[in-house]
Amino acid sequence: MTKEISAKMIGKYSESIQEKTVNQVIQNAVMKNGINAATENNHAVVAMNPVFSEEIKTGKVANQKKSGRCWMFAALNTFRHKMNTLFNLKDFELSQNYTNFWDKLEKSNYFLESVLKKRRMNLWTAGSSPGFWPPRSKMADSGICSCPS
Repeated sequence: MTKEISAKMIGKYSESIQEKTVNQVIQNAVMKNGINAATENNHAVVAMNPVFSEEIKTGKVANQKKSGRCWMFAALNTFRHKMNTLFNLKDFELSQNYTNFWDKLEKSNYFLESVLKKRRMNLWTAGSSPGFWPPRSKMADSGICSCPS
């Protein structure tokens, strides 16, 4: 059974909300501060103690900006910290471009290997298409191409 939402129902709902003063207070808080700030649990904020028992000395941290390679920067910053300590270096920095080059090369190689693997496959086996084309019979019927038998 379906029931339409009518203007009358919306009006009744609005009136029932406006009847309680607490709802107006909540509405004002959300409108003034935004939903996230208005619903923040202050007891949880106070209970969360951001004090750590271990303090690690760190040097400068490389800024990835918006490169999308946070995994690489995190790893290199970790290695750099160890290297600076081990070799008594001050502001040594590992090359993000070097690791990025090899990452892109490996991804390109993977793509190329996938293309070559597909090239060796018979994509028209058992009367079906490779999955991203229309079925062979529809392509032949439409005159788009003459498909192999």
